[in-house]
Amino acid sequence: MAKVVVWLWLETLTKALQKIGARLKVTHRRGSRNPLQFNVGTDRQGEFFTLSVNEESEDADVRIVAVDPVLMQALILIVTKDESGKPQKEKLLLGHDERHWFVAGVPEKARNIKDAFRLLKPEAARVSQERARVGSKTLDRRKNKGFIRQGEWFFVPVQFEPDKKTHIYKNEPLQRAPGSTPHVVEKLVRFGGQQVYILNGGIYTQEQKDAYVAANGGRQHFQARTQNATVFVTGKVSHKDHKTVYLPGWHEVHLSREPSNTGRSAQGFLD
Repeated sequence: MAKVVVWLWLETLTKALQKIGARLKVTHRRGSRNPLQFNVGTDRQGEFFTLSVNEESEDADVRIVAVDPVLMQALILIVTKDESGKPQKEKLLLGHDERHWFVAGVPEKARNIKDAFRLLKPEAARVSQERARVGSKTLDRRKNKGFIRQGEWFFVPVQFEPDKKTHIYKNEPLQRAPGSTPHVVEKLVRFGGQQVYILNGGIYTQEQKDAYVAANGGRQHFQARTQNATVFVTGKVSHKDHKTVYLPGWHEVHLSREPSNTGRSAQGFLD
């Protein structure tokens, strides 16, 4: 009976994605902690959504919350159970942004796609739009009077001008997480933040780094980075998956409020 239920929602999901012009490929696996995993893959026909299903998770369910063929977006709710049998809910936005399909987590309280867009905006971006009196027609555009967006990064215009003593970094990367493709900004100024060290995708404090070196020897090549800084940028912002944007004047950098990003501010990682 469980397999029948799974195929019923898979069929519904496939049809929903077809409405926004997307393909879905399903694979099965065993032994994973996550009952369902969505991602984006590529073949000779182009990009498609992938869904990896754990065959041992019989209670997983996917529900379609909203579909918008014009915006090419679908909002879905995933319901699974933890080890104690308690329901676990997660909402995902599957859609198209500029050149590519994407999968983004959204707050569970998102009721529709417009609501999801609103909840993904950082507070500073929403306030900036209110102050600039951005109209409803341009609220969710990547460029409006309140901000300029490239992927998950929001650039909010601010009254800021570095003095002669302020160091301006050139062609500096902004990275959401270790291993992700950086967005490179022409000019960057940062204040505060914490020094961390990256090794094989892991983030270590100075104390953790010292302990790791003591236990494993000093041959590991850690990369020093700064995270959670207050960051201001101006000029060109480039990324291989997005159209290059130009920031006239200084803008403060904020990360989208995707649940996996909550609690993080802009990360100006330095070599």
